[in-house]
Amino acid sequence: MAAMPASGATDNFTAVTAADKPAKKPNQAKQTKAPKPPTDKGSAESKPERDKRLIRECRGRPNAGACEGYAS
Repeated sequence: MAAMPASGATDNFTAVTAADKPAKKPNQAKQTKAPKPPTDKGSAESKPERDKRLIRECRGRPNAGACEGYAS
């Protein structure tokens, strides 16, 4: 097997200059997601508030309809 001379290894090397490099692509505008509109919960009551109201309102009423499980 023959070894390549040290000077032969540099014969195939070509320097890359800034002019040889391809031009950079212009920055594309990033697509952003539209902000979600705030959800309006309105005047709805929370579950604990509803439970307290039904317990209060359903005292002494028949255990049916909305009062099912809350009447005493």
